[in-house]
Amino acid sequence: MELQQGFDPEIFEYVKEIASKIKNNRASVMVGAGFSRNAEQISQTDKQFLDWNSLGNVFFEKVNGHKPNGENHYLNVLKLAEEVEAAYGRTVLNEIIRENLPDAEYAPSELHEKLLNLGWKDVFTTNYDTLLERTLERITDRHYSVILNKEDLIYSSDPRIIKLHGSFPSTLPFVITEEDYRQYPKRSAIFVNTVQQTLIENALCLIGFSGDDPNFLQWIGWIRDNIGKDIASKIYLVGIFNLSTAQINLLNNRNIVVLNMAKCPGIKSTDHYAGLELFFDALHDLTKEKDEGLWPTDRYGYHIDFNKNDVDGDVEIITRDWEESRNAYPGWLIVPSGKRKSLLLKTDACHLEIFYRIQKNKINAKVAFDFLYEYDWRISKCLKPILRNELCIYEKLLDAINPFVDILPVNEGEITFDKTHAEWYVISQKWISLCISLLRAYRENGLFEKFNATTKILETLAAFCDPEQTAKIHAEKVRKELFSMNLAGAKKELQNWPQDISLPALEIQRAGILIELGDISQALKILIEELSYIRKGPVKEVNHFRISMEAYLVLLTSYAKQALRDNDRSDEESRTQRLSKMYDAYAEIKLFEASLKERPEKITEIEEYDLHRVTRTLASTDTAYIEAFQFVRFFEEIGRPFNCNHVV
Repeated sequence: MELQQGFDPEIFEYVKEIASKIKNNRASVMVGAGFSRNAEQISQTDKQFLDWNSLGNVFFEKVNGHKPNGENHYLNVLKLAEEVEAAYGRTVLNEIIRENLPDAEYAPSELHEKLLNLGWKDVFTTNYDTLLERTLERITDRHYSVILNKEDLIYSSDPRIIKLHGSFPSTLPFVITEEDYRQYPKRSAIFVNTVQQTLIENALCLIGFSGDDPNFLQWIGWIRDNIGKDIASKIYLVGIFNLSTAQINLLNNRNIVVLNMAKCPGIKSTDHYAGLELFFDALHDLTKEKDEGLWPTDRYGYHIDFNKNDVDGDVEIITRDWEESRNAYPGWLIVPSGKRKSLLLKTDACHLEIFYRIQKNKINAKVAFDFLYEYDWRISKCLKPILRNELCIYEKLLDAINPFVDILPVNEGEITFDKTHAEWYVISQKWISLCISLLRAYRENGLFEKFNATTKILETLAAFCDPEQTAKIHAEKVRKELFSMNLAGAKKELQNWPQDISLPALEIQRAGILIELGDISQALKILIEELSYIRKGPVKEVNHFRISMEAYLVLLTSYAKQALRDNDRSDEESRTQRLSKMYDAYAEIKLFEASLKERPEKITEIEEYDLHRVTRTLASTDTAYIEAFQFVRFFEEIGRPFNCNHVV
């Protein structure tokens, strides 16, 4: 993906986190003095927006009658401001601030527009200038309320631009002295409480602050004093910095993640504008509205000359195209039927020839590995199983790539990656995801020895699995016992699977398994908890995952209540009717039934006398069998068993 190529990999992961928060209306930004230095000069003046040290020099000269010698002659700008007030009065101090911050001589830049065009819940600023307010004249997609005082704040609704420390021309006091900061939590408690509430509910980005900025230090101090690290959301300090390792570690201990954009390729350590522009542009691309009607966004058919020896470059182009389509995924829990067909058609148009070349070692292992990850994601969204003749491709590439050299044995010819490699985290997560997909395929194909061996590998890598991957492994272990008709084993494995309310897509599967095992009351408890969790989510934008998740939760909740003969279903039934207009599980089931009504005519059977089992060898080109697997996977994904008590 071209967007990611402009970033340091670690920073890009954080940018994706912030983008996700913005899309869910769970991110705010606080703008400091440094950001004003990106304004455009509109009149002839030699004045510039001052940083804190430069403003301190002005105060020093006013108090002492001469300019300071050297840069480290004073440590506290706020104390100098207080000395000016003591010597000359508050009116003079305010006038010095107005004279030395050239608000009227500058206009907002394109960078100001890019900041406010993002979907922030709120924009806080400690700046006195009016650059942000004047930017609103150029913003058409969002409407901000400007909050200058506590009276404005009381009846306001987000998104807002909240001026925390006063504003030109005359919204006083300008918060600038030590005494101002000491009294601020009392005098401006409503502002402090608003920022603190934001930190409890939302992520906060800090733009235009340095690590030793007095505003930064004071606000972080107030936040730390009143809300604990464990309660507060992440704080991201974004910009160009020259911080020591000790300073970065100290900030990390305070729940502040430093995104030093100078680490990104092509960004100079002095170009603050370019660093923030890259950050804003990435957030815009990651959060812009997608037309789900156009998804999947990748092309159909790729012109690859398979007669030539080297097709690595062509495969990389397909992989990038598929990756961009994955990143544009609207978020449905289950891809609608028509979209599944389109995605599968585009996927099948080129993968067979590539798989053949992978099997013949005619494609670079790393290139093939990246392609397989995208292929696996697509067929998973299509509910398509990994076919038996494809298992060897998965096994081959997982054996060829080893991102866990300290844990897994290194085989001859393997490509290894250790933690110092720039792509290690991404590769390691792809490796685990593919391994989990293989685990599911072994279970579906009854290859239980391979299932057990793969489970042991994943258990050794437990520390590297994220919560969703861990839950998927547990789900597969439970289903494997069900497939083996070992109900006692399934119940035991279910007890080992830790419940996590933040993973509704996995918890609905747990509830479905509990219903299948007869524990309908416990299943209903989980479903009600997940419904409450989902409904507390954002409602200001269409969130296809949340809404589709709620639709399937409501459906299964109603199903469980019927099984318990619980007549209190009126609210859920009305919600089901509303939600089913967009996400209708019954319609999906009817489509499957129509496709599966006719059984295939030809079945090759090989009778085995071990427990009178019959093995059916099925041609991979027979779509009926694929659709049958899709039907089973559909029920697994939405947690719906085929019957429950008297309900069928």
